[in-house]
Amino acid sequence: LNEYTHHLGVAYVNGRLYVIGGAVYHFQHPDVLGGATNTVYTYNPDTEDWDQVAPMLEARAYFGVTTFAGMIYCVGGEDAAKGNLDTIERYDPETGRWSYVVRLQNGGRIGSAVTVYRGELYIVGGYMSANVKNMNMLDTVQCYNLLLQRWETRASLPESRCHSQLVVASGNMYLLGGRGRIDNGENGPVRSLPSVHRYNYHMDIWERVANMRIPRHDAGCAVVGGKIYIIGGMVCDGQSKDKTGGIDNTMCLDSVECYNTETGRWEDCAPMQYKAAGLSACAVP
Repeated sequence: LNEYTHHLGVAYVNGRLYVIGGAVYHFQHPDVLGGATNTVYTYNPDTEDWDQVAPMLEARAYFGVTTFAGMIYCVGGEDAAKGNLDTIERYDPETGRWSYVVRLQNGGRIGSAVTVYRGELYIVGGYMSANVKNMNMLDTVQCYNLLLQRWETRASLPESRCHSQLVVASGNMYLLGGRGRIDNGENGPVRSLPSVHRYNYHMDIWERVANMRIPRHDAGCAVVGGKIYIIGGMVCDGQSKDKTGGIDNTMCLDSVECYNTETGRWEDCAPMQYKAAGLSACAVP
């Protein structure tokens, strides 16, 4: 790849891996996270070749990506001007074109967790403002029926969070970790969350299951069989002091955990070769 990006999206469709958007990191300015890009690359695992395809209609970082019926959906996020996005766009690999789908309800959101479950697009949590001191973390769950093309009402989360992971495994939808405020307050320090919730579709409630061993946000996540792998990310307790004496000391992780949906238990896995956060992951058959 020609760019170093973080908080990007990845998806696997029709035998190809797609690497989408993200914030471009420049080594000349290591303290700057960089601006959003709309570039899209595709990788063929059989030939090991990279190609560049049509860019998104809007530059996006800190956004959600999922797939449905051979299409790639990109949801919300932060634009190149550090504003929030309320748009959803879809890529059709057959035509090589992007198109808008619908606007989010109640304005744009950044750092939401996204997946498709039972033909419905779920957009969970996130925040409204790119200003760290005024992030307006959300506990709302937006649900768009892709077949009927209409919004549905779903129960809110037990607590506000952003930068969490939302996946479907063994017929159920799981929400893993994320970043939330201590005591779920509006203006308090932020911390990484260890909690994992499984959505009960018939009762419309989020049920707590076993915590991750390490609280984390901004992690990668992928499903293989009946196991959910949570990869890297960041951890902060919202209380420790950093080198300048400020609150919210954050540490990057190389650890990998695996949740077995059959046993309901977490298992340790071999760590990555390096620490990483703001990464994306998906399973390739």
